[in-house]
Amino acid sequence: MREPIEPVYRTLGERIAYERQRRGLTQLQLSKAIGLTRASVTNIELGRQRVPVHTLAAIAVQLGLDIPTLLNPTEPDPQETKLRQAVVTWAAEVETTRLAHREAKDQLSRAKEDLANYLHERSLDSRTPVD
Repeated sequence: MREPIEPVYRTLGERIAYERQRRGLTQLQLSKAIGLTRASVTNIELGRQRVPVHTLAAIAVQLGLDIPTLLNPTEPDPQETKLRQAVVTWAAEVETTRLAHREAKDQLSRAKEDLANYLHERSLDSRTPVD
């Protein structure tokens, strides 16, 4: 059973998502900059993952903020927060779908290449030597 989200992590995640989006960064860009997976950034933004101090510091640097600013945001508007969470969730879904699509295209390319190689080798094998 999943542990309930602690309010401090939910608030912190909302703040990180807000500041990331304000700067036009994707979750993938932020994750690469701080050495985490995109899934970890998603979980942090949704408040599902605790954030170690060194990770919080790296996020703050990438967002051009200090840690106290991330930890003590002004009270967010509940409707804005709800809409921002929807954006974060859908952005993660779009990113996952995009990556899956790219992987499927790569697999298709490999399959086509394998087929072409097989057909080429088979055509070479079917040739009869000329005496």
